[in-house]
Amino acid sequence: HTERKNTAALCNNAGHGDYAPIEQTTEAQFDKLVNVHFKGVFFLEQHVLPLLADADPALRRAALWVASRHRPWAARVTQSLEASLRAPRFAAEESGALGEAVSAFCAEPAMKKMLAAALGDPSLDAPRQVFLLDAAERCSSKEFPADWQPGLARLLQHKDAQVRLQAIGLVRARGIAV
Repeated sequence: HTERKNTAALCNNAGHGDYAPIEQTTEAQFDKLVNVHFKGVFFLEQHVLPLLADADPALRRAALWVASRHRPWAARVTQSLEASLRAPRFAAEESGALGEAVSAFCAEPAMKKMLAAALGDPSLDAPRQVFLLDAAERCSSKEFPADWQPGLARLLQHKDAQVRLQAIGLVRARGIAV
């Protein structure tokens, strides 16, 4: 593990191909393919996922951006999002990256379950509920999950006007019958 002062970017752009018939492919060519397409993905995951909990907000946002493009990482991204929601301070500057991750994984079982538990959870303050409502509105799944509806119903009665307004906006945008 190396010490880092600043990170400007994370780039996940690997690909390689030696196009030859299988009977003419050498072991060295095959090893090169495995190194890029298998080991590269494995070690990317190994290095990026811990950055989801890094102290540097810019690095966390970059790691979230990379992670949100890897469906197999959904469970780890969901854990990171839940930790952010439950943290003493919810970083508003990270809500865009967090929302993008929710949108990317909203159809995944782990994310659906976490959102069902978080929507309308009285232990989460108004800014976190507004974030969750916005993320639910941007969710790409065609149908609004039934297990999110009880939380949404609670938020329509929330004491905070901004939460109620966001909840009404979600109902209208998704055509939800309440």
